[in-house]
Amino acid sequence: MSVRYRALQRFYKWLVIEGERQDNPMECIPAPRVPETLQPHYNEEDLRRVLAKIPATSRDPLILRNRAIVLTLYDTGLRGNELCGLRTEDLDLRDLSLRVTRRKAGKERRVGVGPVTAQAIERYHRRRQPSLWMFAAVGGGSLSPNDVRLMLERMFKAAGVSFRGVHAFRRGFAISFLDAGGDPEDLRTLAGWESPQMLRRYTKATETSRALKAHRRFSPVEQLQAGQPR
Repeated sequence: MSVRYRALQRFYKWLVIEGERQDNPMECIPAPRVPETLQPHYNEEDLRRVLAKIPATSRDPLILRNRAIVLTLYDTGLRGNELCGLRTEDLDLRDLSLRVTRRKAGKERRVGVGPVTAQAIERYHRRRQPSLWMFAAVGGGSLSPNDVRLMLERMFKAAGVSFRGVHAFRRGFAISFLDAGGDPEDLRTLAGWESPQMLRRYTKATETSRALKAHRRFSPVEQLQAGQPR
C-alpha cells in the first residue's frame, strides 16, 4: 500500500508540473502508516543448519558456489539482483569488500565481507571455469534472481529450514548487524538505503534487545560493585 501511494503521489506531481492537471489529489490523502513489525528473516540458527548441509571444501564448484552465495547474502545484505550482477572483478580480497553497481541507476557502493565469506568465494573461484560473473551459472553465464531463489529453496528444504525468500537474508543481516552493536548509520551506508525510513524500521524493531545488551555492560549496580574494595 505504501509503495502504491508513493507511486501515485509522484505520478500526480508530474501531471501538475506538465500542466495536465491543476491540482494534486494525493495531497488530500494521508500517507498510509508503515507497520513497525519486520517481515520474515533468517537468524543465526537457520544459517547454521543450512550451512551444515553444504561442505566447506569440495571438488564440485557448484557446491562451493552455493555455499559462497549463502554466506555472501547473509554477510552483506545484498538484494538478489545485486548479487546476480556482481562481476569477478568486484571482489577485493585485500580490502575484504565487494563493489556493488546499480548500472541502470548509475550508482555504486562498497560492502564488506568477512574472512570466512571471502575464503568461500576464493575456493569457488579456484575450482570453477573462468567467468566474468562472481557467481556464474553452469556454462559461465550470469545467474538470474529466479535461479538463485530456486537453488536456495532446494538447500533450505534439504536442511529442514523454512524458506522465507531471498530478501529475508537482507533483513537478517540488518538485524544481526544492529544486535551485534553495529552503528545504524553504517548499516544505512552498507545497505544502500537513501531514505532513513527503512533504517528507522530496523532500529525500532531491535531497540529493546540492544538496550538490554547495553544494560548488561553498563548496569549501575555492577559498576557499583566493581568499585568496591576486594
